[in-house]
Amino acid sequence: MRIAEVEAQTETEKKGSLETLLNMIRAKANNKGVGSKISIDSLNSLMQNLGHSITYSELDAFVKSDETIDNLIADYNQEIVTINTDATIDKDNDTLEPGNQDTVKKMAKRATKRRD
Repeated sequence: MRIAEVEAQTETEKKGSLETLLNMIRAKANNKGVGSKISIDSLNSLMQNLGHSITYSELDAFVKSDETIDNLIADYNQEIVTINTDATIDKDNDTLEPGNQDTVKKMAKRATKRRD
């Protein structure tokens, strides 16, 4: 095996571990119905439990290069990572606007009158 192959494998394993960890944190936050923020130091500690370490610059590189990790992280800086949970996602307001039902009724009546 070449050194480049070992480095690529290590990078892939680190990225996979980070993705799994972020998914786990997101799932726990979604189950509780709350948002989730974690410090870079805490994230690094959790990653060390998985056999890898991570720095802010590595996290930044992963977010910019991997769409999956980018989708799991709502915001990040050198101190805090905000996980993209259901509580942090802006939800569309699906409520009906007042008057929409009346407008449809009026349109139907006009169409019926034109038939006669």
